[in-house]
Amino acid sequence: MFEPRSYPVAEIAIGLDNRAQEFTQEGDIVAIRAPGIGIGLAEAKLWLWILIDGFELYKYDELINPVIEPFDATGAYDPPASYTKFDRRRYCVPLARLNQVLTIDLNRARDTADEYQPFYSLDQDNHLWLTARTPLAAEGLIFDKVLGDYI
Repeated sequence: MFEPRSYPVAEIAIGLDNRAQEFTQEGDIVAIRAPGIGIGLAEAKLWLWILIDGFELYKYDELINPVIEPFDATGAYDPPASYTKFDRRRYCVPLARLNQVLTIDLNRARDTADEYQPFYSLDQDNHLWLTARTPLAAEGLIFDKVLGDYI
């Protein structure tokens, strides 16, 4: 028997600083989870949280994958056993693109001392979400750095 396809809403965290250039750059998708959990104070300052939908369940796991290079130094294709795995994220949500669908204050978002979350309102005491928002459509919002195009 076939299982029906599932297109769940997911909560994603977007990196906001470039302090660790080799690991996480601004806009990188650093975490994905089921919505509605709330966040800690540190998460509110370091990551921008948004809701997205439009992907099948299996696709969400891929969004936190690192960059994998299937070519060797000469540009020839390498078999899977010799893939080079980098410590950088493959998928990102460029803040300029996000700003087209959700008005955000880029200066506040980049300020690691500010708990700025434009998609949600936060309870100042426990940092649980106070508002429920309509998810953003993932299509055309998420950029694949390897393919150089939006998915």
